[in-house]
Amino acid sequence: MLTFCWSATAFSASPSLTITGSDTLAPLVTTWLQDFKTRYDGLRVEMQSTGSATVPTALAEGTVDIGAMSREMTREEIGEFVARRGFAPKSVAIARDALVVIVNKQNPLDSLTLDQLDRIFSANARCTNGSPIRDWRQLDTRVEGSLQQVEAFSRTATSGSYGFFKSRVLCEADYSVGIAEFEGFAALVDSVAGTRGGIGYTGKQWVDDRVKALKLSVSGGDNAPVASNHTNYPLTRELFLYWAQAPGTRLSPIQCAFINYSQSAQAQAMVEMRGLTPLSSASSFEMEAHDFCE
Repeated sequence: MLTFCWSATAFSASPSLTITGSDTLAPLVTTWLQDFKTRYDGLRVEMQSTGSATVPTALAEGTVDIGAMSREMTREEIGEFVARRGFAPKSVAIARDALVVIVNKQNPLDSLTLDQLDRIFSANARCTNGSPIRDWRQLDTRVEGSLQQVEAFSRTATSGSYGFFKSRVLCEADYSVGIAEFEGFAALVDSVAGTRGGIGYTGKQWVDDRVKALKLSVSGGDNAPVASNHTNYPLTRELFLYWAQAPGTRLSPIQCAFINYSQSAQAQAMVEMRGLTPLSSASSFEMEAHDFCE
């Protein structure tokens, strides 16, 4: 296991740290920053929940110090960053999470397959080439009345969860026309709770007893609930910090300290408190601290 050294260091000038990105990670990063700033006199911090898709551009433009993403950068995003800056961004995993598929409490279904999700959310079912599912009776004959029509809800395109779901479930196809989109998970969960035929996806920490979390499986496989460690759950994902660092350069001391802090026992304890899954060990941090922290 790697050891990371971060401490309450005095800086010659009043330091600042700006982080932008994932709505999923905003509660955790905000909690981290509240603790982190107490260790540095005069530290000014800012967390902007602008969505994971805004991170590559913000880092390329140099308007933020660190980006928080609920998915990995795509090849296209990295390519555009390299074209602009001449080097690739760096990243480190900070936690794991799962996207939970939720339906209205009155829905009799207990589970779905990824193929069925593709047919519900996709414009053309690229993964399965199957027919669209727009009526819950196509999946369960117990469905009656106003519950029959499927009403799907999604995040907006700036969300990392939108991109992750599109990649993992829709094989990068477009979402179906007419799907309602939400800036945040709280509003999405509210809508599923209040819509009899509603279905959507959300981070595990936003699920409450007003909605039903479905078990999921890959076609032909066993249905998997969202276990505490996400074992076998098909929509498990890693969450990341990204930053811009040209070859042969060092990060600012405060950037370096925060990245190291994200891997510390203190920070990882807060990961669990926020309903996410901590890293199994700090060894997932693939760079030695002296590579960029001197």
